[in-house]
Amino acid sequence: MAEFTFYGVWEDSIAILDQLIQSCRFTFIIDKPYEEPKEYTFTSLNENVECVLFKTPIMYLKSDQYSIFPPYFSKSTTNLWRIFPLRSGPFLNLDLPQIQRTIDKIILGKGWLIYQSKYWHPETLEYYSPPEALRDAFNFVKKIIIQNCVKRYIPFQYFTTQGAEKYQVRTLYIGRFGIELVREEGFYINIGGEGLLTYDDLFNRRVDVEKQIEQIRSQ
Repeated sequence: MAEFTFYGVWEDSIAILDQLIQSCRFTFIIDKPYEEPKEYTFTSLNENVECVLFKTPIMYLKSDQYSIFPPYFSKSTTNLWRIFPLRSGPFLNLDLPQIQRTIDKIILGKGWLIYQSKYWHPETLEYYSPPEALRDAFNFVKKIIIQNCVKRYIPFQYFTTQGAEKYQVRTLYIGRFGIELVREEGFYINIGGEGLLTYDDLFNRRVDVEKQIEQIRSQ
């Protein structure tokens, strides 16, 4: 599986999506529960599409270059239909970030771009590898996301299987709108195990994080 992670707010998501739409390479399929096995698709932005996306900013990117099969629907326990990605397409999966709010905090959302390492033929259930065109599309979309982000660096702590403590430099891609908001008090980035990060936790230069890691190791 190939995965690319980034962070941002709704304005970042719309900027990324607008560039993808202008490329004319994709049909976008909303990933949500359906009352009938018929997908909601779009190829341009309007008020109705943005309203749907704001509630469900998760989608599949379909293309004639790599999508062989239509969406494969399966019925859930709630009697609604969902797209089963491993037997569909194949498609790229794009989750767009938006702000998450708590009582006293505003947290930048996390976005993902993903394709699976293997897919199933919807009829024979035989495995097949993702086509080269899908991998190329992944890199194309990833490049557009990066163009709409800034790079920041943090020290990342992890433990080996033997329990040894290790550190490495971790690169974060943060949307250009999101990074401006994080400058303000009360805004955070949640990257998981390290907890909530503020603007002061982010480094502009990789070399500065490497120096901090060396200081930690020398203690």
